[in-house]
Amino acid sequence: MELVVPGAIPPPGAEQLLAQIKLEEKIRDGAENMLLELEVDSGRGKSSKVSREHQKQIVAELEQSTAKIDDLRTKLKDMGYLEQDGAMELVLDESRRGSSAGIALSSSRSRVALPLPDESPERYFSNLFDQLDPKASFNANLVITNHLAHVLSAFPVLKSEFSLLNISEKVREFLLTNDTKMIALAYRICSLVITHHSPLVALRRLNLEHLLVITLAKPDELQTQHERIQAILLIRACITTPNGMAEMPVGLIRALVAVAETSSDKLCGIATETLAEMVLMDPVKLQTAGAIRVMVKVLLEGPLETAVVIAQVFNRLLDSPESRACLRDGKVLDGIVTVFTDIQLGANPPLERFKPAAAVIVAFLRCWSGLHSVNVKNLVDCLIIPVSTLQFSLLGIFQNLLEYKPNSIINQYTAYLLKQVLDAGLLDKLARIQIKPHSSDFMNSLLHENANRSKEPIEKQTKAHIMKSTLEAVEKARMVMAVANQARELTATIYQLIGHIMPNSLRDQYLQIPPSMAGALNRVPQSRIAAIPIYGIDSSLKRSIGGARPLEASPSDTYIKIGSQIDDATFKQMLNSTHVLDTKIFTRWNWDTLLEVIQGPLRNPRRVEELIKNSKFLKRITNFYRPFKHRFADIKVTAAANDKYVRVAKELILALLDTPEGARFLAHNNKVLRQIAECICQLEPLSGITSSEPMFSRERLRKTLAYGYFTILGALSKSRCGQAILSELRIFNMMHQICETDRDDVMRLFLTAMDYSFNGHPRIILSKALTAGNKSVRLFATQLLGSLVDKVDTPWLVDLLVTQLYDVDLAVCQVAVTVLMSACHNQAVLDEFIKLKPSIIHLGNIGNPLYMLFLSRTSGFQHLETFDYIKSEMDAWVHGQNETFVQLMENYLEPAPPQTPLAVLNAHQFCAGAAGPPRHFFGELVSTEQGCRLLRSTGYVDEFARYISCHWQDTSPEAVLKMKSHMWALGHIACRPLGAEFITLNMVRDICRLFDRSPVYSVSGTAFYCLGMVSSSFEGAELLIQCGWAATVGVHGDHRGIALVTDKEALDREIGMCESPAPSPNPPSPQDTFDFESEPLTPTKRQPLQRNPPSSSTLSDLYEFPKKDDPTVQLIMTAISDLSNHIMANDASKQLISLRKTHSHLFWNLDVFKSVLELLAKLHFKQVVRRFIMDLFDMNQIFERLVRKRSRHLF
Repeated sequence: MELVVPGAIPPPGAEQLLAQIKLEEKIRDGAENMLLELEVDSGRGKSSKVSREHQKQIVAELEQSTAKIDDLRTKLKDMGYLEQDGAMELVLDESRRGSSAGIALSSSRSRVALPLPDESPERYFSNLFDQLDPKASFNANLVITNHLAHVLSAFPVLKSEFSLLNISEKVREFLLTNDTKMIALAYRICSLVITHHSPLVALRRLNLEHLLVITLAKPDELQTQHERIQAILLIRACITTPNGMAEMPVGLIRALVAVAETSSDKLCGIATETLAEMVLMDPVKLQTAGAIRVMVKVLLEGPLETAVVIAQVFNRLLDSPESRACLRDGKVLDGIVTVFTDIQLGANPPLERFKPAAAVIVAFLRCWSGLHSVNVKNLVDCLIIPVSTLQFSLLGIFQNLLEYKPNSIINQYTAYLLKQVLDAGLLDKLARIQIKPHSSDFMNSLLHENANRSKEPIEKQTKAHIMKSTLEAVEKARMVMAVANQARELTATIYQLIGHIMPNSLRDQYLQIPPSMAGALNRVPQSRIAAIPIYGIDSSLKRSIGGARPLEASPSDTYIKIGSQIDDATFKQMLNSTHVLDTKIFTRWNWDTLLEVIQGPLRNPRRVEELIKNSKFLKRITNFYRPFKHRFADIKVTAAANDKYVRVAKELILALLDTPEGARFLAHNNKVLRQIAECICQLEPLSGITSSEPMFSRERLRKTLAYGYFTILGALSKSRCGQAILSELRIFNMMHQICETDRDDVMRLFLTAMDYSFNGHPRIILSKALTAGNKSVRLFATQLLGSLVDKVDTPWLVDLLVTQLYDVDLAVCQVAVTVLMSACHNQAVLDEFIKLKPSIIHLGNIGNPLYMLFLSRTSGFQHLETFDYIKSEMDAWVHGQNETFVQLMENYLEPAPPQTPLAVLNAHQFCAGAAGPPRHFFGELVSTEQGCRLLRSTGYVDEFARYISCHWQDTSPEAVLKMKSHMWALGHIACRPLGAEFITLNMVRDICRLFDRSPVYSVSGTAFYCLGMVSSSFEGAELLIQCGWAATVGVHGDHRGIALVTDKEALDREIGMCESPAPSPNPPSPQDTFDFESEPLTPTKRQPLQRNPPSSSTLSDLYEFPKKDDPTVQLIMTAISDLSNHIMANDASKQLISLRKTHSHLFWNLDVFKSVLELLAKLHFKQVVRRFIMDLFDMNQIFERLVRKRSRHLF
């Protein structure tokens, strides 16, 4: 039996042989290509470019390279390699298994052969497992273990069919080797077989929980790295099993906590992430083990990548009142703000100090639960601290959070956050920041600081001192101005948001200059008042709020009109300033001026004719772009400034096509386009033209500006004259042939550059790429159709998209569905799609969103009724799909974790794609009269409202999910013009009660979004006014789906009119919660879900400890417990060392060690203390006795 292991670490010397083989293969391939080219030239009757002697030399080199390759392959076979599909692969057979000490590989890179067809997977797995031998080398066992992992991944059913007794005995043998690498293999075997409760029970009989605690306490060294990594992976495998977290012992979690809180430990990150996953499963147990404290520390101190992930986890914990108690009702988040408040006056810390805290705050404030837990007013108040870097960071937080997305439900959340920061006095703080650089107090303070420095003795005032003080003053003034500029931008953003998303009753209140500005203005000199930008912001934004700004001509159009009318002298001066006529070296040309000439004067036909006939200006420019000149084509794409060459080429083509003389010049009088056509001809399989280094090779298109030639072709396709030139050069014919090859990179560039605004060859090629291209080209072309909405005629676009629904590859169909869902936001596209009535039954669940598009039109509704789709889909939504929609909607509203650490500060990343929020079946159903009649006959709306009214205080996960699903259904019904009639005042009162008084934050947030959807209609807005809410209405009377509370007394009065449900159970008392900072020795009184009896047992119940009347053992236990107190730790360590010398026999006693494990499970010990405790015992004997002794209990 042979195991193919290409990911293995090769034996010594093998890498050099493999590299030499690659080199000789390149030499051989080059010689063969050269000989082939010579044969082609001789067949055409062309004279050979090389002599016959040179040809013989090439043949000799080819033979020599082939002989070397054969010799090198023979040497590799002797080292254990075999030839697999033309490549040398490292193998390991049974004859070498015991002696292959140099083979080691990682599980992620290993690849093994599948079982033979005539051998069952069970027998194959059994044979592999029997080959594991603790007496063999580690590398040989590692290869087999990787092979087992591959087989189990291919046949997961094998995990439940093996003998648990054999597995546990094999693991026991590996653990008894006392070799750290073999122990790591044992842990890995355990993690492979643990899939359910039974394997976990069998492995626990090995006292595995104690062994893992010992392993995690080992030092962070290279020798123990594999063992500790596999131990953590085994813990992760255990918690993923059903009921695995409930069976996880607190002592093992404390061992993981000790690793996570040691920042110098290489496994600190993975341990922290493991704790973050575990706290979502059982927050009470993790709180008992002290894991919350560690995660709060990471939240405050970083690293930034982990801190943002922890913030996402805490957002989940803050949602439910039960898990919120583990975070002291969110009070643990108050420490984040202290990063901004604990600043000494006069200090100016760098911006990097505030970036982690700023990223964490943004992550919290973008979720509803985090917004309720972070004190926004404290953040706003921090702006009064006169530290420029602190103010700059805080302003960046608000700038990233306050953004407007047209026609988006996210604006409802933005309006709520904006109201909170405005009520906290943000505008007042921003006004003061803007005035500070212009105030006389600030100027006097700078002069006063320099004056204080000048009072030093003259002998101490060196030139360096004076220069340093001056630079500090200048830097301070520059930073203050930067903060003022950012405050001005944020002020403008806030005023725009007030006009867009604030209700009218609140708009006039906030659109005011803060009254506290009057006193501050008295300290500003009269000569500098005009420089304060807040006055211009106030007047200009008030004029633009609610209305659209007038359209203005683009700068390019304006410049064309002016530039085409300049006189001859100015035109000649512009030509000379480009330096094109002075030199052929393009790096000396003034490309900015050249672009101005092309966009301006060259739009005049007379100027074009003049340059063509009487100047070498155009000829010199076009010679630069000729491919075979290798000037433009060889420029690297590394520098972003090099894109200017592509832009000039595009503008030149467009300018020449605008005039008849320019079009003739392009078609007949230059070689650029003909050479581009010849380069494309090199790629056409039937052209007969080949090149050893094509201009459009994959490497050149990736590394050079050769891709810019397709931009030139795209500029030509924008006019019928340009497309005629492309047809004359046979470029379109060649692209038809290339579409059927594997050059998907060329097709991507060509399809992206083309213009499809009118019928022509580009549309024909795109249609062929959608159907005849390879899979990657079809996927790209389908996505390209989504960008053509509003740019091309709708019937042609929709017809192509519908065609893609019948692609042979399901991935292409899925992309087509996504593009259609996004494109159908355009009403013309939606009408055309419904008119076609395509059959999409073959798509299954993928095509369901398209069916909902039919519901929005009467003709589509009638079409769906023909095959009874509506009633069956309605039943599916009522009995499960409503709950699934909740997860989709929350994924859209809540941000995903950022891709990079600073991405959370740079962009608002939402999980939703270009298609926008998911569509709801009931919302689409009430778009037509027929749908409204059908929904009214079912009575589902009253059923949804009744459930919300009766279960609003229920915090069980099932009730919470059901309430949210019913609220989303009511909200989507209410936001439709015909659906407002279904909403009653009692329904609005119940949803308002959930928003104001629900103990679950996500339910409150869902209610808030649904009330915004209710305000989308006039009837819904009227109902909200009675409940103390106000809706945002545009200047044209359009309701924007945003509503805020404006009358809290009216809201409380209407909520009080709701029927009172049954009283809720008594909330837990504060004494039942666990304070993670104090960490008492006894477990918390709050108990999680019912667990199995063995898991709730303590170690004192499971094992027979030494007698309590033994004074020496009591001294040892007391001293070890004192190690958890840093004040008493020093004396306790000395006492333990003394006891170790006088009573050494107790430190290899297994019962004493188990008593110590009990203390480790109850108290908090740092990692260094745990290591010290383990070093007191004879761990070799303890470890062996733990493995040999069968545990009769579960841990």
